[in-house]
Amino acid sequence: MFTEGADGMGYREVAVEEIREVLRLWLGLAVGLPAPGLRTIAARAGVDRKTVRRYIAAAQAAG
Repeated sequence: MFTEGADGMGYREVAVEEIREVLRLWLGLAVGLPAPGLRTIAARAGVDRKTVRRYIAAAQAAG
């Protein structure tokens, strides 16, 4: 769902499941193997590589 914010910029609402799936794949919990690369995570989760990079950066910053 796309919505226009107060500043005129559009943004997309994100489901928690989408973020969880990206982080689960990044941590390697999906199949018990080392974490795959950004492209693999993006393809499996159905999101863009830049989105994967942002989610991972936010998770690392949060600890």
